[in-house]
Amino acid sequence: MCRTSECQAARTAQEEKAVEKSVSDYYALSAKEVEEQARWGDLALANFPKEAAVKTRRD
Repeated sequence: MCRTSECQAARTAQEEKAVEKSVSDYYALSAKEVEEQARWGDLALANFPKEAAVKTRRD
C-alpha cells in the first residue's frame, strides 16, 4: 500500500500525462494538413516577400 503523498504524486503524474496526450492529439495535424499549411506558407511568402524579410530580420 502506498502512502498518501506517494499515491497523490502518482495520480498527479498520470493526470499530467493524460492532459499532455489530449493536447497533443487535439493539435496533431495529418500529413494532408501539414502539406496544406506548407502551401499556405509558400503562398504567403510569394505574395508578401517584403513583410517576410522584415519579420525574419527581427527574429
